[in-house]
Amino acid sequence: MVSAWAVESGIVFGQIRVTEKSNEITAIPKLLDAIEIKGNIITIDAMGCQKEIAKIITEKQADFIFSGCFCFSMFFTFFQRFYRFFSS
Repeated sequence: MVSAWAVESGIVFGQIRVTEKSNEITAIPKLLDAIEIKGNIITIDAMGCQKEIAKIITEKQADFIFSGCFCFSMFFTFFQRFYRFFSS
């Protein structure tokens, strides 16, 4: 289950079931399409740290914070590529 949770009100306002042969990466875009996120900050764990997910969030005029477990060199390389993707 992937959920959208509002911090200030403490409620879950959207959920998408992850099918048996799928994962969060395919469920997150469906959930993002189903809810209004404009002007909000979206936080997602390492599994959701995907270019397409970031693109959906920014196209819907929201911001994001992706967490992850990277060693520093992988972290640096990822954000270099990520910056180049969105600045072009």
